[in-house]
This record gives sequence, structure tokens and C-alpha cells, in this order.
Amino acid sequence: MSLQTYPMISVVVPVYNAENYLENSIRHFLKQTYPNIEFVLVDDGSRDGSGKICDEYSLKESRIHVIHKANGGASDARNVGIDNTSGEYICFADSDDELNPDYVSNLYSDFIKCPDTVEESCIKDSEGKRPVRHSDNGLPWRGFGKHSGHRTSGVEDTPQGR
Repeated sequence: MSLQTYPMISVVVPVYNAENYLENSIRHFLKQTYPNIEFVLVDDGSRDGSGKICDEYSLKESRIHVIHKANGGASDARNVGIDNTSGEYICFADSDDELNPDYVSNLYSDFIKCPDTVEESCIKDSEGKRPVRHSDNGLPWRGFGKHSGHRTSGVEDTPQGR
């Protein structure tokens, strides 16, 4: 299958003072099995070496794009990231995440199986009966959806707010 067969997925990653774990996370991001992917790392005014680490990886890896901005918080960084994506679909990760190599592929596959879901991947409950949000399973919520140009409100930072 060619890359044109797979829609582009953008992974937006807010980064703030993450130099102690950022390289490990980026290495995990780059192991994703989904073939048509970009990573938008948004340096949210870090005061440590996080911005430099992002820049170094972007020079080595064409799938990584870096934005530097004044500190405004994770939701603001996600909004800036959304505004600078080229993917048809968007999902989010954190700068300390160690994503399973199939994370994005599985999110996309689940989303395609349940196309009426927006901003959440679709997985089945333990009995395989109904779609549930990740947060309903007690797992960290990660947004995933078709790019609509809308911005986040900060609700995704607290799964209880959904």
C-alpha cells in the first residue's frame, strides 16, 4: 500500500520542561507502525533543554515539526499544534508518553470501525457490547478525531469534565 492510501495523522504533543524524558518519548513516537504520520511538538516556553531536543530531532526526522511559543499551558499548546497540522486526523500525546508502536494504528482502526465517534477512539467494553471512551475504561483519555479545524477547550486535560 502506498502512503496515499493512508490518510495523514497528526500527533500533537505539548512540551514543557520535559528534557529528562522527552528523548525517550520521541524515540517511542518514531516507532509508530502507522505509515503516514507527523508529530507536531509544541515547545510551550520550556526553560530547560526541551526546545533544543525538539529542534535536534526535527533536523534528523522529517516527520517531526517543532513550534516554539510563550508558555500558555497544555490546552493553548494543543490549540497552536492543531493550527499547524497537515493531517486529516489528529490525536494527542504527552511529552512523557511511551507509546506502544501500534498506538496510532489502533486508534485509527478503532475510529474507522466506529465512524460516528468524534474526538475519541472507539473500543469495546469487556463484554464487547458497546463503544466506550478510554476514560470510561479507567485509561488515560486521548483525543482522536477527524480534523475539523476546531480548537480544544482544556476539557481533555480532565477526563471527568467530558
